[in-house]
Amino acid sequence: ALIDDLIKKNHNVIAISPKDIYFDESSKILRQKGVLLKGFSYHRKGTNLFKIFEEIISIVKLLLELKPDIVFPYTFKVVFITSCSSLILKKFSKFKKFKLIGMITGLGEAYPSVRDSIFSKFKIFLIIKVYKFAFSSIDSLIFQNKDDIEYLTKLKSLPKSIKVNCVSGSGVDLNLFPFKQITEKKSFLMICRFIKKKGFKEYIDAARIIKHEFPNVNFKLAGTFDKRKDAITQKELIKLCQMNKVEYLGNLKNVLKELHLCQCFVLPSYYREGIPRVCLEALACGRPIITTNSVGCRETVIEGYNGFLVSPKDVNALAYKLKKFINISFDEKKIMSQNSYLYAKKRFDVEKINKLILNILLN
Repeated sequence: ALIDDLIKKNHNVIAISPKDIYFDESSKILRQKGVLLKGFSYHRKGTNLFKIFEEIISIVKLLLELKPDIVFPYTFKVVFITSCSSLILKKFSKFKKFKLIGMITGLGEAYPSVRDSIFSKFKIFLIIKVYKFAFSSIDSLIFQNKDDIEYLTKLKSLPKSIKVNCVSGSGVDLNLFPFKQITEKKSFLMICRFIKKKGFKEYIDAARIIKHEFPNVNFKLAGTFDKRKDAITQKELIKLCQMNKVEYLGNLKNVLKELHLCQCFVLPSYYREGIPRVCLEALACGRPIITTNSVGCRETVIEGYNGFLVSPKDVNALAYKLKKFINISFDEKKIMSQNSYLYAKKRFDVEKINKLILNILLN
């Protein structure tokens, strides 16, 4: 939607993304809009310095080739490597200067938690210094929640020269994810990447607790797999779902269909999110949400209005809120459903979000 808005304003847009399994399909879709998609070297996970340098050089080459006026990197790591590329290019006085604005869609594990050991504290000290140095080439940063701004400010990772902005996530297209009234069939849905901090294990464990008392309640789980150390294999997940009577849906091509079929969307994540896009899509469809009272996730729920918040990593607390939702009347669920849609329309409508982003990009 942001690309479409830029095109409508007669700007020439070139997209850059990793050459992953979605590259060819994305290229075809963008080509129909008149947008060229270029690939760059990217490793989703890892702190290998040689691979990071390879990524930085890949971006440098593209910037030298494309000579853009504005560069808009998305997600923390891509913002970091692009800002490093910008620092390199600034050494070349003849290179055309560009405006660099980064979108931080959550910190994830970019900043490890502080531990007691001297080595860990020294490592965190170095990380903070490296990020602050890299960010010195950025004109402006856009965050998706105020928690991340406060956290980086406290760590003194943000140079004083940077303009800091905050928008409510990436927004959701209310036309692509239309509201649909919930049915009386009691069912929960979770969609995520299958890594530990997304909370899929807590969801499965809570489902086991609930099904002892409510055997007819349906629990569904869908998502994609990762190659990280804290990820689970497809074989392991299928076995876990079968043992606990959770329906595994695989990697959904039609997310909308399953969102419309569920009564309530669940995301017990304790990953440092921006604002989870899947929660925004669930809101737009009019689905009450049960999620964690943690960074990013809590932005999508007003307690008791359109869902419930639970403490991170707390299976019993999650089971309690699942049971609470099951036990409220269908009329109360319908009110929550309507409230989710109204909240999405008021705060997360992609047209409103993009208007803010365009104003930052173009002014």
